[in-house]
Amino acid sequence: MEGSKTRDVICRQYLLFILNFLVWLTGSTLMAVGIWAKVTKGGFDDLSTLDTDPTTYIIISGCILFFVSGFGCVGALRQNLCLLYAHCASLAVLIILQFVGGILVLLLQETVVDSALRFFEKAVVRYRDDPDLQDAVDYIQAEFRCCGAASYADWQMNVYFNCSSPGREACGVPFSCCIDMAMNYQCGLDVRTKTKYEIFSTIYIHGCIDSFVLWMMDNILLLGLLVFASLFLQIFAFFLSHWMIRDVKTIQQFSKEAETTQQFPAR
Repeated sequence: MEGSKTRDVICRQYLLFILNFLVWLTGSTLMAVGIWAKVTKGGFDDLSTLDTDPTTYIIISGCILFFVSGFGCVGALRQNLCLLYAHCASLAVLIILQFVGGILVLLLQETVVDSALRFFEKAVVRYRDDPDLQDAVDYIQAEFRCCGAASYADWQMNVYFNCSSPGREACGVPFSCCIDMAMNYQCGLDVRTKTKYEIFSTIYIHGCIDSFVLWMMDNILLLGLLVFASLFLQIFAFFLSHWMIRDVKTIQQFSKEAETTQQFPAR
């Protein structure tokens, strides 16, 4: 083969390897986080509105990335046609599934929002049961400037914030619901004994699901670009892998011709 063509093949080979290696690291991280959550936290079965614990989906996603990118990494390095074909086929299936999934989410928006609402309601109920879950809920409420799943009244579902609770937090909300948390960490106490008009300047009264939907609408362009970039990288990797298959076939054909020439030299 010519020197320039050989350099092109090597360039495509290592570009495919590096791209898949980065995805492989991402998949490995997802698997590790999912397994850690499953083993140390026992998963989040009590929160799940689905048939399966959410940590299971994290592990499955990590496994898919791990194996698909692994096919690409090893296939590119070893110039293995079988692994490269597996990589191409896997990417094609994933791209199709993502398109179908995106269409289903658009068609079933109300169902998705309702599932998210029930999920967050269960997080409210278990707020004090798990420090990590508590930190996650506090972060979401502070970041999205919201309180509860549908509204601040959802905290009535929590045994500690229920108005019948004997504790000091009865009829209150967590400090992360407060508009100015730096002012007073007890600003959420007894707020649900007052009317909305009395507390709207003290705490956030709207729910986190509505806030998240509004955030997505406000950032639809950025989210669209991220989705487009993800699909572009997958399609690029697919064609790069397909190109690599063609290169490997060309190299193998060239090697066979060279061997034939050596065995039967021209007279």
